[in-house]
Amino acid sequence: YPVTEAIAFRGAFALPLFTWMVWQAGGLRLLWTARPFALIGRGVLMMCSYTLYYLALPSLPLTTTVALWFTAPLFMVALSQVILGEHQGRQRWLAVCLGFVGVLVIVRPSGDMTWVLMLPIGAALFYAIGQLTVRRIGQGIAAPVISWHQNTVYLVCSIVLASILAPLFQDYSGGGSLGFLL
Repeated sequence: YPVTEAIAFRGAFALPLFTWMVWQAGGLRLLWTARPFALIGRGVLMMCSYTLYYLALPSLPLTTTVALWFTAPLFMVALSQVILGEHQGRQRWLAVCLGFVGVLVIVRPSGDMTWVLMLPIGAALFYAIGQLTVRRIGQGIAAPVISWHQNTVYLVCSIVLASILAPLFQDYSGGGSLGFLL
């Protein structure tokens, strides 16, 4: 299935459920009183992560994609100082470095590195920033409100992305281009 279609369906099917959950948590007014623009920005970060991850799947083995995505904890530890002002100790850095060695063992990098390997790494980076951001802005915001904004961004962005890219891939014949986006 096209990536934009999968993301749009995810948002479309999740939104009614999250709308009901927000209503149960205190009413739909929560959607606009809980820092909506910060939550929308976080949704864009997560949309980038989600899209890059799914773009990597047709081009890389599943094990490689998942292993490279598991670099997210490295990014979280590295960026927690910048985003949250947290200091990480040696033990945490050691654990993250050992995890990264595990990623390298699974991926077994060779001389034939390609740009496609950057897709799951970029997904991990955006995911890490999104997770750190929600820790910073999410205090006192109900989880359904956060999820509602995120899935709204998924739905809107995937429709916009498909609309922009559709003219570029009208003659897609299944060859080696990026037609799987649509």
